[in-house]
Amino acid sequence: ALDRLLESRGNAVNRVVRILVDDDKLLARVTKRFEEQGRKDDNPETFSKRLEKYYEDTAPLVPIYAERGILVEVDGMGSIEAVAAAIDAALKETA
Repeated sequence: ALDRLLESRGNAVNRVVRILVDDDKLLARVTKRFEEQGRKDDNPETFSKRLEKYYEDTAPLVPIYAERGILVEVDGMGSIEAVAAAIDAALKETA
């Protein structure tokens, strides 16, 4: 559906960045942020629902984009600065 919409507007997906993270470590980060900052959307229950939704709806697209040669994977377990730099570099690559 996204491809058709973009095509109708003269656009296309030309790069997909997948940020690789360890689910358990990500849960620990979210839980810590919830405890320290009290953000309602960072509680473990909400995180689990989001992760489930990711595996249902988004993860199945990974092989499709990989087959098209437009998928770039970035290690998301580093510092914010390192991950941001890796994403920036990935987006600057040519497909």
